[in-house]
Amino acid sequence: MDAHRLRSRLPPYQPTIVGIHVNRVTAAQAPHRRLDDLATVDGRLAAHLDGLAIAAAYGAAAAVAGWKAAQEPGEVFVLLHTHPQQAPDPAVVTTVVAACADPADGPVRRDALVAACAWSGIALPAWLAAALPPATTARLRLAIAAERRQSDVVQAVDLAASQPPIVLARAIQAVGELGHADFYAACRPHLASDDIAVRFWTAWTLALRTASGESRKTLLWFSTAKSPFASIAAPMAARRLAPADAQAWIDQLATTHPRLAIQAAGAAGNPVHIPWLLEHCADPAMARVAGESISLITGIDLAYLDLDGDQPASFTPPGPTDDPADPNVDTDPDEHLPWPDVAKLSRWLAQQTFPVGISAANRSTLRGACRSCVMATNASVSPRLTNSLPSTRRHRCSTPPPRRGCNGSCWVE
Repeated sequence: MDAHRLRSRLPPYQPTIVGIHVNRVTAAQAPHRRLDDLATVDGRLAAHLDGLAIAAAYGAAAAVAGWKAAQEPGEVFVLLHTHPQQAPDPAVVTTVVAACADPADGPVRRDALVAACAWSGIALPAWLAAALPPATTARLRLAIAAERRQSDVVQAVDLAASQPPIVLARAIQAVGELGHADFYAACRPHLASDDIAVRFWTAWTLALRTASGESRKTLLWFSTAKSPFASIAAPMAARRLAPADAQAWIDQLATTHPRLAIQAAGAAGNPVHIPWLLEHCADPAMARVAGESISLITGIDLAYLDLDGDQPASFTPPGPTDDPADPNVDTDPDEHLPWPDVAKLSRWLAQQTFPVGISAANRSTLRGACRSCVMATNASVSPRLTNSLPSTRRHRCSTPPPRRGCNGSCWVE
């Protein structure tokens, strides 16, 4: 079949893949999406990537054209997938490097780059590695190895303070993601690092994997500090504190950082916070994130149960406007979240019973019950809470009421 006839029969794979990739990123963050939901999205993505591979040179050209039209994370994903070895033209390489270095949107583009390499089973392309600074190349290779659970790559990294901070921070994060117990002691001195990223990821890793009280204190500090890690630190701190301590801390946090407190309440998974979260569902500025936290605690899908509503007419979404002089370039952080219908949600919650608290005596029983929930195809488990299982963490069981022997927000080891 000649190239013209092949092109005429090909569906528009490139924009479709971009859309599926964006959908997958959103789905992986949604508290109500189940593991089999993600498997369905993954199957669709794999099928379209196969179609792009069949298109060969035409598919690669479509990926380049898509990148030139919109230098967004989805376009990075497609471009890297279609150019694992052969470099696109130098002008494209230059724009990829510049886009990944952008202080505002660079991190999400780098995440898409890592996802493309991990998904395709390829190393960081040589043409891109040669154009990036050595420290950035090392950091990306560590991220790809962590995504693919390649322990040998992470174990080969020296955790000495002489490493470039961006490499050291990513290596320590990978230790936490992969659970390398032999490296926890080497990580601990970095809690006093002068580099904020190194200090944060050390606290995150040790809090996730050990009973380090110092790491939890550091996370609490990051939760209220003006740093890019506050939204990651607060949920992890809430999960790793004892339930009573987490409840008291969230109540205190709500007086100064209400949005972070809402996110922490969802991560803690304690139903005692539901009435307070429901109050915030009536506040347009907090409604969607409060609804997400209720979903995290209960495991419900607001849209599926028809508990969602329309955007309030008086609400003006935050983010950039058409005015070129407007300095606000941040996008709406809740744009993918449903609007909860307060009346419907209130009626639904009034019909439910959510047990609170886990006693030490039955914790071993709960671990077994929750382990089966995680493995079940209908378990509503947020991938944000399971991205480095096995570990000690909480998850939401599949349905309200939870399975017998599980209170809906249990420890899994």
